[in-house]
Amino acid sequence: MNNDKIFFQNKKTIVSFVLSLFVFYIHFRVFSVFKMADGPLNSILQQLIVFTKVAVPLFFVISGALFYRDYTWRLTFKKWKNRFFTLCIPYLVWNTMWTILAFIGNYTSLGILLGGTKAEFTLTNLLNGVFLYGYFEPFWFIFRLIVLTAFCPVIYLLLKNKWVGLCSILAFYVASCFDFGLNILMIQNLDMVIVYLIGAWVGIHKFPLFTARKCKTYALIGFVVYILCCVFHGLSQKLPQWFFAPQISLLVTIISCGAFWVAFDYFDMKKCPKFMSYSFLMYALHSFFGAAISKILDMIMPSGQACLAITATITFLTTITCICIIGWCLDHYFPLLRRILTGK
Repeated sequence: MNNDKIFFQNKKTIVSFVLSLFVFYIHFRVFSVFKMADGPLNSILQQLIVFTKVAVPLFFVISGALFYRDYTWRLTFKKWKNRFFTLCIPYLVWNTMWTILAFIGNYTSLGILLGGTKAEFTLTNLLNGVFLYGYFEPFWFIFRLIVLTAFCPVIYLLLKNKWVGLCSILAFYVASCFDFGLNILMIQNLDMVIVYLIGAWVGIHKFPLFTARKCKTYALIGFVVYILCCVFHGLSQKLPQWFFAPQISLLVTIISCGAFWVAFDYFDMKKCPKFMSYSFLMYALHSFFGAAISKILDMIMPSGQACLAITATITFLTTITCICIIGWCLDHYFPLLRRILTGK
């Protein structure tokens, strides 16, 4: 593998891990211990959320670019087969696990340590949990990718020509300004479809540019632009509602995705720490460990803002550590299980 490929692989792995931490932080407020946080801690948690706006959209951009980088009509079935193992199987396995935990939580006192999700054991709940991520909301992301993958021939048809593709993306953007959705595909809004299409277009027409390392000057410019986008998101609540009619926030988010990606070109990326390859595990397990650890700490820690801040810090760091340990154990002792759980 040449240096350019090594750089891109390491960059993709590191960026994906950072984005998975962003997703963890986004869901941090969902944990019951922090849901009702007020005072300075609430203000800090709320202000920091603006830095995570790039998390899910950039995941979609990267996924689209990687899927379509070498796409041709004859590769359609091969692509579907690959995504069946890398997306569908992990999606169904994890959903089954969370559904079982929801059933256990409903009939035992362990529910308080299982994320608080409870469900009666019925066929409807079983099907909803396994196939429609009923008891693990973060997997809406994987579900959307599966749906978009199923329609890859249509997407390729729209994007195969460079200019027709750009016009198609613009058409989707205009439709999103009027709150148009694709409910028939169980995709309620077009924002993630648009960023995925952008990634797919890049994969088809500009993949070498996407993978190439930019100079450090561009990387610094990317970092500054990313910060400015975060500032915009932080100030957006103070702007008049009419300002957002043309999906200005989505445009800023798209810009921040590119800026964030380019900013990482500042680093050499010659090596990638092994624990950063556990981004899928981080995505799949952060809610479980975060909720359990925070609730245990809440039982033993005194009340107060200072103690709640300590609880938040310990929860965040301990969750990351536990998931990395699980990833290491899977790598060394259960490689087949790792492939089933992560699709890698």
